[in-house]
Amino acid sequence: DIAFAITGAHRDEQLNAIPIMSTSWLVSVNVSHPLAKEVTVDLAEVAKAPLIMFRHDSEQATILSERFTKLGVTPNVLLASEQIYTIKKMLAKGTAGAFLFREVVAMEPDITGIPLSDPIDMEICLIWKKERQLYNDTVKLIDFIKSPLSR
Repeated sequence: DIAFAITGAHRDEQLNAIPIMSTSWLVSVNVSHPLAKEVTVDLAEVAKAPLIMFRHDSEQATILSERFTKLGVTPNVLLASEQIYTIKKMLAKGTAGAFLFREVVAMEPDITGIPLSDPIDMEICLIWKKERQLYNDTVKLIDFIKSPLSR
């Protein structure tokens, strides 16, 4: 009935959405990687490095593909995965770079995140279909999340 979802500029008009938090993707690399010293990095520069991307049907892949195409560059994709654990382990070994949320990077001592010079900001939202009958307890949860007490 409801789900937590990552939303960007493309928000489905058939869904209700309550923003829970804002975040952004960082270029994530091993702390010893040459990019680790940068304050910000251009997406065109990142495209040259070996990258681990989320699967082609993910929101991340869609947004990044649009950005890479707009820049006229083809990223050097080493691997596509939907497993954050696998991506973090490969980053920790210095195998490649990836795009991870700021909060994920903050929890990993062997990984650092570099903001993009043109940031990709996202929202994590609670979503549900418009015009759909919801269970009473689901409505209570939505009301709680909307309330000032939950903020």
